[in-house]
Amino acid sequence: MEAGSCGGIAAAVGVMPTVLYFLGVERPDNLDGRSLPPAMRDPSSVSGREYAVSAIPFANPGDPAWSVDNVRRRLQTSQVTTVTAGGLSLLYSMDAGMSELYDLSADPNQLNDIIGKRASDARATSTAC
Repeated sequence: MEAGSCGGIAAAVGVMPTVLYFLGVERPDNLDGRSLPPAMRDPSSVSGREYAVSAIPFANPGDPAWSVDNVRRRLQTSQVTTVTAGGLSLLYSMDAGMSELYDLSADPNQLNDIIGKRASDARATSTAC
C-alpha cells in the first residue's frame, strides 16, 4: 500500500485494527477502533471520528506514573487530557490557567495558544465527547 492520508480524526484505538489489517489477521468483533488503510485508500468512503480523546491513566500530583519512556516519576502537576474536535485541539488541565487551545487548520503545529481569545470554543470542545 502506498503512503496516504485522510482528513478525518484518527485515534490511538485504531492502531491495533490497522496492525491486524497489515498482518492479514481477522479483526475480533470485540476490538474497538477502525483500521486506517480503508480511509487512506479512499477518504470519501470512511468518515473520521467526530472527536478523539487522549490521556494517560488518572493520577494526581504527587502520584507515581510511568510515561512513554517507561520511567516511573512522581507527577508534578495535574495530567493534561487532549480533546480534538471540530478542527480544534484542547489540552485540558485541572490546574488553573494551564489549559491550552489550538486551531488546527490555522496552526497545525500547535504553536499559538488561543484559549484566551476563544474561551467559548474551549468550553464547547470540552463537551464534544
